[in-house]
Amino acid sequence: MKLRNWLMSAFLIVMLLPVIAFGLFAYITYEHDKSESLEEYVQVAEKMQEYEGQIVNPKWYRVQSSERYKPLELLLDDSVELTLYRADGYRLFSTNKDDHQQYFLRIPAEELYSKLYHLDKTPRAYKMKQPVFHGDQLIGFYDLRVEREQYVEQVSNTVWQLIAGIILFFVILYVIVWLLVKRKLIQPMRHLMSQMSALANNEPVTEWKQASNDEMGILIRHFGNMREDIETAREEVAREQQDKQFMVASLSHDLKTPLTSIQAYMEALENGSQLTQEEQEDYRAIVKSKAEQMRGMLDDLTLFAALRSSKYPTNLIEVEGEELFDMLFSGYDALCSKQGVELKTSIEVQGTYQMDPKQMMRLTDNLVSNALRHTSAGRCVGMAAVSGNVQLPDWLAPFEQQLNDVQRINSASLIIFNEGAVIPDKVLSELLEPFVQGEQSRPKSMQGFGLGLSITQEIIRRHCGQLHLWSKAPYGTVVMCQFPIHPNSNTVKEDKDT
Repeated sequence: MKLRNWLMSAFLIVMLLPVIAFGLFAYITYEHDKSESLEEYVQVAEKMQEYEGQIVNPKWYRVQSSERYKPLELLLDDSVELTLYRADGYRLFSTNKDDHQQYFLRIPAEELYSKLYHLDKTPRAYKMKQPVFHGDQLIGFYDLRVEREQYVEQVSNTVWQLIAGIILFFVILYVIVWLLVKRKLIQPMRHLMSQMSALANNEPVTEWKQASNDEMGILIRHFGNMREDIETAREEVAREQQDKQFMVASLSHDLKTPLTSIQAYMEALENGSQLTQEEQEDYRAIVKSKAEQMRGMLDDLTLFAALRSSKYPTNLIEVEGEELFDMLFSGYDALCSKQGVELKTSIEVQGTYQMDPKQMMRLTDNLVSNALRHTSAGRCVGMAAVSGNVQLPDWLAPFEQQLNDVQRINSASLIIFNEGAVIPDKVLSELLEPFVQGEQSRPKSMQGFGLGLSITQEIIRRHCGQLHLWSKAPYGTVVMCQFPIHPNSNTVKEDKDT
């Protein structure tokens, strides 16, 4: 039940309770009066008949002193009240000690003759008024009142029992409402406050397993979702901070070696009198090479930081797949020939794709550079671009099963293959982490700053693609980049914001 409906129901019950209680009291009184009325009526009628023989005596209906009415007063018990009137309406006698009206006060004839011979029942007594005759002559009236003592006592007991019952019911209702309010409001609110305090103090947060479907339960679930987002953001910030610290450490480590070499060769060039002209030229070439290496490191670092930023644009344009990959594959023949590596290419791409050509060129350069870096002379490097489930080139046969296990429908795949050293599975799972290189996860022969594959992965992510990596002895390593034919624009936007 919704919290609002529950509260409104509780308020309605509390408001209706007095009405129900009074109605119950009236019903109980009515039923009791109904069940006792006949028996009580018979008893009262018999009692009145006992007094009637004495009351109708003509001697009581003459004007006389109150002392003469003592025998009549003694005849009546405390539950009976008697008033005598003369025929002309003057009051002669009354046992009502609280009646301060003077005797011989005449009452109107209308009142005197009203309700004669009628046994009138009130909540507290029975009343009977009758005329008294002496022969055929009217000599007076008597008004006899018999108190309903037993009935009044029973009603009084019933009232007190009902009051006690109402009080007990109120206490029980209060306890029940308090327990329900505590369960539905106070406990969840206290838990929510403790969760907020724990979240603010960066302490472990205890999950609330009793969240209901009312507004408080929805609030707790929303807070849980918000807490998860905050914790995710905190973890992301912590990870980014760790990446920055690792980046600084890696940058310091990787720049230290070329800087030391540059310093050593520059000191040697300053003492050029001891070097031949050929040695000086070699030293200058080494210094230039080390400077280029440092600039490449800084370029990779700058690009990686830019790709991780949401403000760095990815200019996706619609391109013809075959033309794009033909452009990407051109220019590597001379580089492979220079290193004595055989280059194999295959382009079987159809359709158009949303891609950023500049970033795709950087991605291809990274993958081919890594492949050449780890491929010795006389070996082979392969570049293939296929769309859908097109037949793969023969030189990818060793990896055919892995490549076919990947769903390639409605996508284009860029595949880079090299016959270099096999990468162990443990190292393979860590290659995509930024700044991972050297002895931490890669063979010592694999040189670099450790950002090449990380940059590649960021570019693929911005194109809503996927990266797959396999290494198999004794064939080498394959990197597969998948790109959808028409990436969802909203997904691209969200990916940029991420």
